[in-house]
Amino acid sequence: MRYGGAAAVELRRRRRTHSGKKSTAQPAAFAALVVFLFLVYAIGASKAGTWLAENVAAPVFRWIAPIEEETSAETAQTTPEPSAEEQKTTRKISAPAYVCYALQMGAYENEDNAENQAESLREVGAAGYVLRDDEWYRVLAAGYATETDRDSVAENLSAQGVETRAYTISYSERALTVTATETETDAFASAVETASGLPGAVYDACIAFDREQESVEEGKTAVRSIRSDAERALASLGELQDDTDGEVAALTACFQDVLLLADDLLGADDSDKVAFSSAFKRFYLSTVGIYGGYLTKQ
Repeated sequence: MRYGGAAAVELRRRRRTHSGKKSTAQPAAFAALVVFLFLVYAIGASKAGTWLAENVAAPVFRWIAPIEEETSAETAQTTPEPSAEEQKTTRKISAPAYVCYALQMGAYENEDNAENQAESLREVGAAGYVLRDDEWYRVLAAGYATETDRDSVAENLSAQGVETRAYTISYSERALTVTATETETDAFASAVETASGLPGAVYDACIAFDREQESVEEGKTAVRSIRSDAERALASLGELQDDTDGEVAALTACFQDVLLLADDLLGADDSDKVAFSSAFKRFYLSTVGIYGGYLTKQ
């Protein structure tokens, strides 16, 4: 850190003061030394010589020594190097790609028609999630992490006379270049990692809720854990300066949206498992869309 402002003025004042002391002190020191040498020569090795050594010579040299020490201290003073925290580095960070394999129940040009079908699906525990895609409003029953899981469910539904279509939601990896201090970059990279893991965490919890026949309270416990991870990442971003082309702001918005959805789910009725299951599936698909929105940020 460079010295500036009042610190710089004080440093210059100290140097001027020292310079004045040095200019007046040196002639006086020299004169005292001459007197001392003359007395030593005149008295020789008498007892008075001992008295002079103790009472004249020692004080004279003690008086001169502080000037030399002060000069050395001033000379040794240097400007501190910038701390590691103040030094910025550039690092490449990747936000991983994500793919969701969804079951589509219908596609409409009219949003109201899509919402009507979505509501019917929610009543039986499906997601009833409406996705706007170009000119279409696609109604999704659920989303899965693998094609195998999706196709297995589609076959079971087909055997019951319910026809579906496969629809894939895909987002590519996003490469970021961040210039910040090492501490700031580490915090940002950690937040990106947390964000990329949110869809998968919600998916695992949602699948466990249905397959393990968990209670609504058990489902909410899993949601609270996911919410805590998002909240911690959001808090770490709050300590960073957004000088990376809006990346901190975009990631902050991502976590805030997930927290809002989690709070809605935590406020659900504990006695209605069907409604909670439907909301859990929407939570997953919504989280996929939120993270995908960050990946496609321009």
